[in-house]
Amino acid sequence: EFYTTEVKRGLVRAPVDFMVALLVATGRRSAEGTPLWLMDGMGQRPLYPPNVSGWKHNAYWVNASAMAKRTEAVRSIAWRSMQGYWDDGGVIRLKNGNLARSNVSDVWRDQPVKVLDEILRLTDLSLTSGSYDALASLAGDLERWERHDVFHMVLMAPELQVA
Repeated sequence: EFYTTEVKRGLVRAPVDFMVALLVATGRRSAEGTPLWLMDGMGQRPLYPPNVSGWKHNAYWVNASAMAKRTEAVRSIAWRSMQGYWDDGGVIRLKNGNLARSNVSDVWRDQPVKVLDEILRLTDLSLTSGSYDALASLAGDLERWERHDVFHMVLMAPELQVA
């Protein structure tokens, strides 16, 4: 996905930009997400550039360790959004409202794509048709009690990695 024409013309988000995009999409505040600690592992520590010219950009942020740290950041921010998900009447708290566990696992039992559509609506994110189709297929393959994992995958989608 990082080598498609659209992405090559785009700009890979620096860790600061990526963290801001995650926080905005999930409606979290920076105090909830420990963004400075998470960004350090991605290769960018605000106010401490590697030299006077600052940080490099684009492909500099695409490497195995930086992507692993981005995954950890998504897991951390998603966990904060899902803190009450497994409680009675649980929800995923997002920017534009809550996604109820009852909808994810029961109401939309035979319509797994509705989970993806609702996550995208509640986060104000949009996906290319390739990413959407892949995540819709994933949602269809997951058992109903696993469908909340689509939320993590949306936050790791290439569209959130590029500006």
